[in-house]
Amino acid sequence: MNTNVKHHLILIDDNDIDQLLHSKIIEITVPETSIQSFGDATIALNHIKNLGATSNHHTIIFLDIQMPVMNGFQFLEAYHLLPTEVKQLYTIYILSSSVNQYDISKAKNNPYIKDMLIKPLSKDTLTNILR
Repeated sequence: MNTNVKHHLILIDDNDIDQLLHSKIIEITVPETSIQSFGDATIALNHIKNLGATSNHHTIIFLDIQMPVMNGFQFLEAYHLLPTEVKQLYTIYILSSSVNQYDISKAKNNPYIKDMLIKPLSKDTLTNILR
């Protein structure tokens, strides 16, 4: 384990190009960051469940909305059922290209969503989040 890691991030997005782009932006902007990418929200949720409350660090999740199998809102419904001690280890940002007003309203009204960001993630936005 790299002891220089200052930030832990999870990317949940079914688009490989977006995952690669955002990983590179993160690596360049904040090199002391641990990044885990999941193309399937179900697998990401299982990862979080398996870690449970054993994690000793806070993690930021960047969550896409439009995904097959389990979309971002379905992920949030399942996330809601996790124990509080697990949920307190994560901060979730929607990172989406959606300009659908229903999606935006639904995201902004979800208690687990810190903010809704429009793709692509910018260096400035990332820097502000990690302050």
